[in-house]
Amino acid sequence: MKAIKDIVWWVFVNVRLITIISVVFSVIGAFFVYIMGALYIFKVIFSHMRAEEIPPLKLLTADLLIALDLFLCGSLFIIFSYGTYDLFIRKTSVENVMDSATCGPIWLSIKNVEDLKSYLLGYILIMLSVTFLKQAVAVDYTSPVSLFLFAGGIFLLGLTYYFAHKR
Repeated sequence: MKAIKDIVWWVFVNVRLITIISVVFSVIGAFFVYIMGALYIFKVIFSHMRAEEIPPLKLLTADLLIALDLFLCGSLFIIFSYGTYDLFIRKTSVENVMDSATCGPIWLSIKNVEDLKSYLLGYILIMLSVTFLKQAVAVDYTSPVSLFLFAGGIFLLGLTYYFAHKR
């Protein structure tokens, strides 16, 4: 009976290593998204340099916000992979916890799943804000109603930030 308990416990402790799949593919996804963002910026630069006249600032801003959104998405993948690795793999090994060389950045101290969710929620809110800004730049505000709706959107974003960071 003790042998069965030991085997079950060994399986339970080592099944956490399956999270390495999400860590590896999140890092691969982050590299892919970073490269796509860099290529998109090159595309924007070269297309605007080839233009015969200076493009409107509104168009340039919208294009660069798309690239910013891609970089934020890559950062989200990196934080997810670091947090998952830190929670499920590194922190369960006693010798690694005591080794200060393997500690991550201080600003990204993830102690539990709630901390990871908080970091990810913050990044998702920033990405939503950039998407909102990208859409706001593309719209022409010709009527007072559209300007009022834009102000309402900004208010709702601020309210979301407030409730997300209120502890």
